[in-house]
Amino acid sequence: MNKTTKELIDEQHPRDFDFMKFFFFAFSDPARRIDSGRLLYHFAALSPPVSN
Repeated sequence: MNKTTKELIDEQHPRDFDFMKFFFFAFSDPARRIDSGRLLYHFAALSPPVSN
């Protein structure tokens, strides 16, 4: 897992980026229909935003 620097972590962005989860998503059946340039955007959209 990539470690995020402490300066970039806040209440809105509390998690590290898990490359393996993204990798498995990128090669999954539903992701085949997504343009490769938009894969990371769609992967990030799957996680619900942190709310107050």
